[in-house]
Amino acid sequence: MALAFVDLESIDLGGGGTRHYLELLRFLSRENTIFMFARSMFIEKYLKHNFKITKYISYEPRSLLDLKAYFDGIHFGKSLDKIKGVISTTTFFNTYMFSLGISSIRRVPLIILAHHKPRLKERVRLLGLKGLATYLFYFPAVYSNYYYTNSYILYTQSTKRLGFRNYNNIWIRIQETAFNTRMTKKDIDICYLGRCTKMKGFHEFLYVCSKLREKFPSLKVVVMGSSVQLKIPSWINYLGFVDEQLKYEILSRSKVFLFLSHEEGFSISIVEAMCNRAVVISWDLPEYPFKNIIRVKEGNIDEIIKNLEKILVDSQKLEEMSIKAYEEAKSYISNELMYEEIDFILKIIQKDG
Repeated sequence: MALAFVDLESIDLGGGGTRHYLELLRFLSRENTIFMFARSMFIEKYLKHNFKITKYISYEPRSLLDLKAYFDGIHFGKSLDKIKGVISTTTFFNTYMFSLGISSIRRVPLIILAHHKPRLKERVRLLGLKGLATYLFYFPAVYSNYYYTNSYILYTQSTKRLGFRNYNNIWIRIQETAFNTRMTKKDIDICYLGRCTKMKGFHEFLYVCSKLREKFPSLKVVVMGSSVQLKIPSWINYLGFVDEQLKYEILSRSKVFLFLSHEEGFSISIVEAMCNRAVVISWDLPEYPFKNIIRVKEGNIDEIIKNLEKILVDSQKLEEMSIKAYEEAKSYISNELMYEEIDFILKIIQKDG
C-alpha cells in the first residue's frame, strides 16, 4: 500500500508529536510504500539517516501561513496516482492544507494526527489576541470533519468530547533507551523540560521555584528547553536545548519534574521523567492517563507549592512515588501500542480509500 506523509513544520526532533509520528513511520515503512513530504533541511539532517523511505519530496512553505499550500498539495498529488491515504502529522496550517490538497485531488482518506485539541480559553487568557490568532492557526484542521467528508482526526486516548470522525486512537510508544535502569544520585531538586513559554506554564514554573527558594535557599533547579519568553534567574541552571543523553541524565538526577503546561496531549516529557524515576507534579489535564503522578487542579499555585514542599522533605514518599512512576512507565514501551494504532489507520484507509 502507498501512503503520503506530510510534515512541513518540523526542523528538529524536539517535539513529542514529531517523535510519535516518526515511530509510526518506522513501523509503517516496513510493509508500505511511503512518500514523505518535508522541509529539505529536516530530510537531510534527520530523516534520510534514520528511515529508508520510498521517496523523499522536499517542500518549503513560503511563510508561517502559506496560502498556496493547498494548491501546491493538489499539484504534487496529481503524480501520486497509487496512494491510498494521506497522513497529516500535525494540525498546523501548512501541513494540514498541503495534505488536504493531496487528499482532495486523489480522493483518498486524510488522517490528521491531532494529539490534543487547542484550548481557546487558555490561549486567550495567557496570550491575549496572539492566543486567539494561534487558535485560528489550528482551526481548519481541528474542524476539518465538518466540511471535508474524507477526513479523520486522531487524538490521544483520554481526550473527551469528541465529534464525528474524531477518534481516541493515538498510542504513544516510548523508546527503551529513555529508561534509566540503574539508581542515580538525586542531586537536583526540580527540573523542567520543554519550550519555555506561557502555554507550557513556564512563567508559573519560575514563580513556584522562586517562592520555594524562600524556604529552601539552596534549592537546585535545572531547565532544559528552547523558545525562552521570560528572563530566567541566574540561580537556575539553564541548559537550553539538550541532546538525548544529557536529557536523560538530568531527569535521572532530578527529584521532581515540575511541568505546568496548559495544553498537552499524552506528554512524552512526563513519561520520560517517569522512566528516570523523577516524581512528576503537573496540572490535572484531561489528556493525561497517568496514575502515579501528583495532579493539581489547574491554576492552584498554592497547592503546587504545598506538594513540592512535602515531597522534597519526605525522602521515603519521594522514593515510593518514583518507583511506582517507573513501573507505570514500562507499560508504554510495548510495540503492541503502535501496532494497534497502525491497524486502526489501515482499516480507515482500506474502508474508504
